[in-house]
Amino acid sequence: VCERRWKILGSPKIDEDENQRSLRMRTLLRTTDILWCDSGVSFHLLEESKQIAFNQLVFHPNNRDGQLFRQVLHRIEEDREGNALNQITPFVAFFVERLTVTNRIPKENIPTLRLYVSRLLFPFITEKAFRDSRDLNSGSDALVRKNVQWLKKCTQQEIGIPAKFCSPTGDEYREASIILEDISYSVVPLDILHCLREAARMLFKKAEQISCNPDAHIDADTFFPVLVFCCVNADLWDIFTICHYLNRFTSVHERLVEVGYYLTCLEGAAQYISEATSESFNRFNSIHSI
Repeated sequence: VCERRWKILGSPKIDEDENQRSLRMRTLLRTTDILWCDSGVSFHLLEESKQIAFNQLVFHPNNRDGQLFRQVLHRIEEDREGNALNQITPFVAFFVERLTVTNRIPKENIPTLRLYVSRLLFPFITEKAFRDSRDLNSGSDALVRKNVQWLKKCTQQEIGIPAKFCSPTGDEYREASIILEDISYSVVPLDILHCLREAARMLFKKAEQISCNPDAHIDADTFFPVLVFCCVNADLWDIFTICHYLNRFTSVHERLVEVGYYLTCLEGAAQYISEATSESFNRFNSIHSI
Protein backbone atom coordinates (compact mmCIF):
# COMPACT_ATOMS: atom_id res chain seq x y z
CA VAL A 1 0.00 0.00 0.00
CA CYS A 2 2.78 2.44 0.93
CA GLU A 3 4.79 1.84 -2.24
CA ARG A 4 1.71 2.44 -4.44
CA ARG A 5 1.07 5.74 -2.69
CA TRP A 6 4.69 6.83 -3.03
CA LYS A 7 4.44 6.38 -6.79
CA ILE A 8 1.73 9.04 -7.06
CA LEU A 9 3.87 11.63 -5.30
CA GLY A 10 5.48 12.66 -8.59
CA SER A 11 9.07 12.73 -9.79
CA PRO A 12 11.55 14.60 -7.57
CA LYS A 13 14.38 16.70 -8.98
CA ILE A 14 17.19 14.15 -8.79
CA ASP A 15 19.96 16.66 -9.53
CA GLU A 16 19.13 18.90 -6.54
CA ASP A 17 21.62 18.95 -3.68
CA GLU A 18 20.70 19.22 -0.01
CA ASN A 19 21.04 23.01 0.14
CA GLN A 20 18.76 23.46 -2.85
CA ARG A 21 16.14 21.18 -1.36
CA SER A 22 16.29 23.04 1.96
CA LEU A 23 15.87 26.36 0.19
CA ARG A 24 12.85 25.06 -1.70
CA MET A 25 11.26 23.81 1.53
CA ARG A 26 11.79 27.12 3.32
CA THR A 27 10.36 29.00 0.33
CA LEU A 28 7.34 26.70 0.16
CA LEU A 29 6.58 27.18 3.86
CA ARG A 30 7.11 30.93 3.72
CA THR A 31 4.76 31.37 0.75
CA THR A 32 1.95 29.22 2.17
CA ASP A 33 -1.13 31.31 2.96
CA ILE A 34 -2.13 30.78 6.58
CA LEU A 35 -5.89 30.80 7.16
CA TRP A 36 -5.71 31.01 10.94
CA CYS A 37 -3.17 30.72 13.73
CA ASP A 38 -3.83 30.09 17.41
CA SER A 39 -1.04 29.90 19.99
CA GLY A 40 1.36 27.98 17.77
CA VAL A 41 -1.27 25.93 15.93
CA SER A 42 -1.81 27.16 12.37
CA PHE A 43 -3.98 26.02 9.50
CA HIS A 44 -3.76 26.46 5.74
CA LEU A 45 -6.12 25.13 3.10
CA LEU A 46 -4.82 22.20 1.11
CA GLU A 47 -3.12 23.26 -2.13
CA GLU A 48 -2.42 20.05 -4.01
CA SER A 49 0.52 21.41 -6.00
CA LYS A 50 2.29 22.65 -2.86
CA GLN A 51 1.59 19.46 -0.91
CA ILE A 52 2.97 17.35 -3.77
CA ALA A 53 6.05 19.58 -3.92
CA PHE A 54 6.57 19.05 -0.18
CA ASN A 55 6.07 15.29 -0.51
CA GLN A 56 8.69 15.18 -3.27
CA LEU A 57 11.19 17.01 -1.10
CA VAL A 58 10.71 14.57 1.78
CA PHE A 59 10.80 11.47 -0.43
CA HIS A 60 13.79 12.60 -2.49
CA PRO A 61 16.02 9.54 -3.13
CA ASN A 62 18.98 11.26 -1.46
CA ASN A 63 17.04 12.52 1.55
CA ARG A 64 17.80 10.59 4.73
CA ASP A 65 14.69 12.06 6.35
CA GLY A 66 12.58 10.44 3.64
CA GLN A 67 14.31 7.10 4.24
CA LEU A 68 13.40 7.34 7.93
CA PHE A 69 9.81 8.19 7.00
CA ARG A 70 9.58 5.09 4.80
CA GLN A 71 10.94 2.89 7.58
CA VAL A 72 8.27 4.13 10.00
CA LEU A 73 5.51 3.55 7.45
CA HIS A 74 6.73 0.01 6.82
CA ARG A 75 6.77 -0.63 10.56
CA ILE A 76 3.14 0.52 10.82
CA GLU A 77 2.12 -1.66 7.87
CA GLU A 78 3.77 -4.72 9.41
CA ASP A 79 2.45 -4.11 12.94
CA ARG A 80 -0.43 -6.52 13.58
CA GLU A 81 -1.14 -5.40 17.15
CA GLY A 82 -1.63 -1.72 16.37
CA ASN A 83 0.99 -0.65 18.91
CA ALA A 84 2.94 1.36 16.34
CA LEU A 85 -0.04 3.68 15.90
CA ASN A 86 0.40 4.84 19.50
CA GLN A 87 3.72 6.38 18.47
CA ILE A 88 2.32 8.47 15.61
CA THR A 89 1.88 11.72 17.56
CA PRO A 90 5.38 11.66 19.10
CA PHE A 91 6.81 10.65 15.71
CA VAL A 92 5.19 13.67 14.02
CA ALA A 93 6.71 15.93 16.70
CA PHE A 94 10.12 14.26 16.27
CA PHE A 95 10.01 14.37 12.47
CA VAL A 96 8.98 18.04 12.41
CA GLU A 97 11.86 18.87 14.75
CA ARG A 98 14.26 16.89 12.57
CA LEU A 99 13.13 18.66 9.38
CA THR A 100 13.35 22.00 11.20
CA VAL A 101 17.00 21.40 12.05
CA THR A 102 18.16 19.82 8.79
CA ASN A 103 16.42 22.43 6.63
CA ARG A 104 16.95 25.45 8.94
CA ILE A 105 13.24 26.21 9.13
CA PRO A 106 12.39 29.54 10.84
CA LYS A 107 10.42 29.22 14.07
CA GLU A 108 7.37 31.01 12.67
CA ASN A 109 7.02 28.39 9.90
CA ILE A 110 7.12 25.31 12.15
CA PRO A 111 3.32 25.08 12.65
CA THR A 112 2.89 25.17 8.86
CA LEU A 113 5.51 22.45 8.50
CA ARG A 114 3.64 20.29 11.03
CA LEU A 115 0.47 20.35 8.91
CA TYR A 116 2.41 19.49 5.74
CA VAL A 117 3.92 16.50 7.54
CA SER A 118 0.51 15.39 8.84
CA ARG A 119 -1.04 15.60 5.37
CA LEU A 120 1.80 13.45 4.05
CA LEU A 121 1.54 10.87 6.82
CA PHE A 122 -2.13 10.28 7.60
CA PRO A 123 -3.33 9.03 4.18
CA PHE A 124 -0.95 6.10 4.72
CA ILE A 125 -2.23 5.12 8.16
CA THR A 126 -5.84 6.26 8.31
CA GLU A 127 -7.44 2.97 7.24
CA LYS A 128 -5.80 1.04 10.05
CA ALA A 129 -6.23 3.89 12.55
CA PHE A 130 -9.95 4.37 11.89
CA ARG A 131 -10.50 0.61 12.02
CA ASP A 132 -8.99 0.50 15.51
CA SER A 133 -11.09 3.45 16.71
CA ARG A 134 -14.25 2.03 15.14
CA ASP A 135 -13.76 -1.36 16.80
CA LEU A 136 -13.53 0.32 20.20
CA ASN A 137 -16.54 2.58 19.73
CA SER A 138 -18.98 0.60 17.59
CA GLY A 139 -21.50 0.13 20.43
CA SER A 140 -21.63 3.82 21.35
CA ASP A 141 -21.86 4.85 17.69
CA ALA A 142 -24.79 2.48 17.13
CA LEU A 143 -26.60 3.99 20.11
CA VAL A 144 -26.08 7.50 18.72
CA ARG A 145 -27.47 6.48 15.33
CA LYS A 146 -30.51 4.95 17.03
CA ASN A 147 -31.22 7.97 19.24
CA VAL A 148 -30.77 10.45 16.42
CA GLN A 149 -33.82 8.95 14.71
CA TRP A 150 -36.21 10.09 17.45
CA LEU A 151 -34.24 13.20 18.47
CA LYS A 152 -34.89 14.59 14.98
CA LYS A 153 -38.57 14.79 16.02
CA CYS A 154 -37.83 16.87 19.10
CA THR A 155 -38.27 20.61 19.00
CA GLN A 156 -35.31 22.93 19.46
CA GLN A 157 -36.53 23.98 22.89
CA GLU A 158 -36.91 20.36 23.96
CA ILE A 159 -33.24 19.86 23.08
CA GLY A 160 -32.46 22.84 25.30
CA ILE A 161 -32.02 25.81 22.97
CA PRO A 162 -33.29 29.05 24.58
CA ALA A 163 -36.35 30.44 22.83
CA LYS A 164 -34.60 33.57 21.55
CA PHE A 165 -32.06 31.41 19.70
CA CYS A 166 -34.58 28.96 18.23
CA SER A 167 -34.78 29.02 14.45
CA PRO A 168 -38.39 29.44 13.22
CA THR A 169 -37.90 26.65 10.65
CA GLY A 170 -34.64 25.03 11.80
CA ASP A 171 -33.12 25.81 8.42
CA GLU A 172 -30.95 28.63 9.75
CA TYR A 173 -28.70 26.10 11.49
CA ARG A 174 -28.59 23.79 8.47
CA GLU A 175 -25.46 25.47 7.10
CA ALA A 176 -23.56 24.67 10.29
CA SER A 177 -24.74 21.04 10.06
CA ILE A 178 -23.51 20.79 6.46
CA ILE A 179 -20.07 22.08 7.46
CA LEU A 180 -20.04 19.64 10.37
CA GLU A 181 -20.68 16.75 7.98
CA ASP A 182 -17.27 17.36 6.39
CA ILE A 183 -15.55 15.84 9.42
CA SER A 184 -16.66 12.44 8.14
CA TYR A 185 -14.66 12.93 4.93
CA SER A 186 -11.30 14.10 6.31
CA VAL A 187 -8.42 11.99 7.59
CA VAL A 188 -5.90 14.56 8.87
CA PRO A 189 -6.72 15.48 12.49
CA LEU A 190 -6.21 19.23 12.03
CA ASP A 191 -8.36 19.20 8.88
CA ILE A 192 -11.13 17.58 10.93
CA LEU A 193 -10.69 20.10 13.74
CA HIS A 194 -10.82 22.93 11.19
CA CYS A 195 -14.22 21.66 9.96
CA LEU A 196 -15.41 21.56 13.56
CA ARG A 197 -14.12 25.11 14.15
CA GLU A 198 -15.85 26.43 11.02
CA ALA A 199 -19.12 24.72 11.98
CA ALA A 200 -18.95 26.20 15.50
CA ARG A 201 -18.29 29.69 14.16
CA MET A 202 -21.17 29.37 11.72
CA LEU A 203 -23.34 28.21 14.61
CA PHE A 204 -22.45 31.33 16.62
CA LYS A 205 -23.15 33.54 13.60
CA LYS A 206 -26.55 31.98 12.93
CA ALA A 207 -27.59 32.13 16.59
CA GLU A 208 -26.75 35.83 16.65
CA GLN A 209 -28.79 36.43 13.48
CA ILE A 210 -31.78 34.53 14.85
CA SER A 211 -31.75 36.58 18.05
CA CYS A 212 -31.78 39.80 15.97
CA ASN A 213 -29.34 41.20 18.50
CA PRO A 214 -25.70 41.69 17.43
CA ASP A 215 -24.76 42.02 21.10
CA ALA A 216 -26.46 38.77 22.08
CA HIS A 217 -24.31 36.75 24.46
CA ILE A 218 -24.02 33.14 23.34
CA ASP A 219 -22.52 31.36 26.32
CA ALA A 220 -21.62 27.70 26.77
CA ASP A 221 -25.12 26.89 28.06
CA THR A 222 -26.52 28.15 24.75
CA PHE A 223 -23.78 26.85 22.47
CA PHE A 224 -23.99 23.26 23.68
CA PRO A 225 -27.68 22.52 22.90
CA VAL A 226 -27.36 24.25 19.51
CA LEU A 227 -24.35 22.00 18.78
CA VAL A 228 -26.42 18.97 19.81
CA PHE A 229 -29.19 20.12 17.47
CA CYS A 230 -26.68 20.50 14.60
CA CYS A 231 -25.19 17.05 15.29
CA VAL A 232 -28.65 15.47 15.31
CA ASN A 233 -29.47 17.04 11.95
CA ALA A 234 -26.09 16.43 10.33
CA ASP A 235 -25.28 13.30 8.36
CA LEU A 236 -22.52 12.21 10.73
CA TRP A 237 -21.23 8.67 10.85
CA ASP A 238 -19.49 7.15 13.87
CA ILE A 239 -19.16 10.29 15.98
CA PHE A 240 -17.53 8.46 18.92
CA THR A 241 -15.04 6.92 16.49
CA ILE A 242 -14.13 10.36 15.17
CA CYS A 243 -13.64 11.77 18.68
CA HIS A 244 -11.47 8.81 19.67
CA TYR A 245 -9.40 9.20 16.49
CA LEU A 246 -8.87 12.91 17.20
CA ASN A 247 -7.90 12.37 20.83
CA ARG A 248 -5.44 9.67 19.79
CA PHE A 249 -3.71 11.65 17.06
CA THR A 250 -3.77 15.27 18.20
CA SER A 251 -1.16 16.77 20.49
CA VAL A 252 -1.88 18.04 23.98
CA HIS A 253 -1.16 21.56 22.70
CA GLU A 254 -3.75 21.26 19.91
CA ARG A 255 -6.36 20.18 22.43
CA LEU A 256 -5.67 23.26 24.58
CA VAL A 257 -6.43 25.88 21.90
CA GLU A 258 -9.80 26.91 20.43
CA VAL A 259 -10.19 23.83 18.21
CA GLY A 260 -9.55 21.63 21.24
CA TYR A 261 -12.43 23.29 23.08
CA TYR A 262 -14.76 22.47 20.20
CA LEU A 263 -13.56 18.87 20.27
CA THR A 264 -14.47 18.68 23.96
CA CYS A 265 -17.91 20.09 23.11
CA LEU A 266 -18.35 17.52 20.32
CA GLU A 267 -17.49 14.71 22.74
CA GLY A 268 -20.04 16.10 25.17
CA ALA A 269 -22.69 16.28 22.44
CA ALA A 270 -22.00 12.67 21.43
CA GLN A 271 -22.33 11.53 25.05
CA TYR A 272 -25.51 13.57 25.50
CA ILE A 273 -27.11 12.03 22.40
CA SER A 274 -26.09 8.49 23.36
CA GLU A 275 -27.57 8.84 26.87
CA ALA A 276 -30.75 10.68 25.83
CA THR A 277 -34.09 9.03 26.48
CA SER A 278 -37.55 9.97 25.33
CA GLU A 279 -38.56 10.32 28.98
CA SER A 280 -35.87 12.94 29.59
CA PHE A 281 -37.46 15.04 26.84
CA ASN A 282 -41.00 14.47 28.15
CA ARG A 283 -41.78 12.53 25.03
CA PHE A 284 -44.01 9.50 24.74
CA ASN A 285 -42.39 6.08 24.71
CA SER A 286 -43.74 5.53 21.23
CA ILE A 287 -41.25 8.01 19.84
CA HIS A 288 -38.34 6.08 21.30
CA SER A 289 -39.48 2.84 19.71
CA ILE A 290 -38.97 4.12 16.13
